[in-house]
Formats: sequence, C-alpha cells, structure tokens
Amino acid sequence: MLCAFAFVAIGASSALAAGIEVDAIFDSTAIAVNGTTNVTMLLYNRTGSVITHGSFSETDLPPLPVGLVFTDPPNLDGCDFSFSPLSNGASCTGFGTVTSASAGHYDWTGSNTGTDYTFTMGSGAQLASLDVYDAPTVTSISPTTGPTAGGTSVTITGTNLTGATSVNFGSEAATEVTVVDATTVTATAPSGTAGGVDVTVTTPIPARLRPGRCRGAVSRSAPMPAGRSAIR
Repeated sequence: MLCAFAFVAIGASSALAAGIEVDAIFDSTAIAVNGTTNVTMLLYNRTGSVITHGSFSETDLPPLPVGLVFTDPPNLDGCDFSFSPLSNGASCTGFGTVTSASAGHYDWTGSNTGTDYTFTMGSGAQLASLDVYDAPTVTSISPTTGPTAGGTSVTITGTNLTGATSVNFGSEAATEVTVVDATTVTATAPSGTAGGVDVTVTTPIPARLRPGRCRGAVSRSAPMPAGRSAIR
C-alpha cells in the first residue's frame, strides 16, 4: 500500500496555524471500475510546531479526484487533537470507503481549510495513489454443453480480455488458451464430471495492479451423440 506524506505550508497572511499533515492509506491500491477500497486518514505533526488544540473533520479533507467518491466518509467529525514538537504519532484516525467511477490513475492531493488549520496532502513523489482498471467480462460461451471427456474448443466472448493468461472450468485449467483479440478467447476444455460449472478468465493487470477475474456460466454434460457440438 502507498502512504501520503505531506507538509503544510502556510503563507504569512494566513490566520491559520501551520503544522498538521494528513496521511492517507488505501487498503487496496488497485480496484476495478465501480469497485471500492477502504481508506485510512492519519493526522501527524512533522514540522515541530507546538499545537495545544485543534479540530478536524472529513469536510476539511482535500477533495477526491474526479472519478472517485466517498461512499462512506471518514469518521473524523469531532476530532480534537494536540501535538508537542516533533510528535510523529497520529492523534486522530478516520476510516472511510472510496468507490471508483472510471478507469485511470488517481493521485489524491491538494489542500483545504479546516476549523483551526490549513491541511495539505501530497508531497513530491509520495502521494495517496489509486489505480482503477476496466475489469474483464464474459458475455457468451460457445458451445455451452459437451462431453465429460473434454477436448472441445470453446470460444469465449467478452470485453477487456487482452492478455488473458488462463481459463478455468470450475477448478480445472483449460489448455491451448489463445487470445484472439480484446473480445475473444479460445480454449480447449478439460475433462470433468457432469454438471454445471463456471468458466473463469484471468487477465493480467499492469504493474502494481491485481488480477481481474470474470465469470460466465456453462453446463457440462455427459458425452453427446456424434455430430453435435460439445464442450466436454
């Protein structure tokens, strides 16, 4: 996970005191579109200021980048704090949930004015960062039934299938997985017992991101009569 370490800089004309940093930590630094991740906010004093009293709430936080929204705002309302010089311990901690709306790389940074202090997030290369990717989907599988012996070529249609690394029929791995394009993958079904099974396609996600998985339903049957299309 990535942490944001930020320093507060207050101009001479500011009536607010300096000395408070807001660090943000996403539980997951990569999620799919419409996915969620918990975020933890910590208040720190890294400037050495002597602060006898202050208050903070989630409304003081810098706004999230467009494409990210709080579904459960951090529980920082009524957070009162005090710091002695160079106290690096967190005085207040808030937990919230962030939901993604669109794919992209998001750096959460910026500034806002709180009740007693001006808070700034983000400093240099260290930011609260989140990557959002388009998860793969499966829209159709053909054929959808076949003999338990396996060996049948199956065409899987969907979206964001580029680079698919594996196809599973239940817990059993398919062979001869071929990515035709971003919407089509072919694979040879393994053998298995009769009954329904989920077909799962796994795709690689760029560096630091987790694998996306998508599922499409398929039926597995006993051997089919000669001449009929079959998965297993």
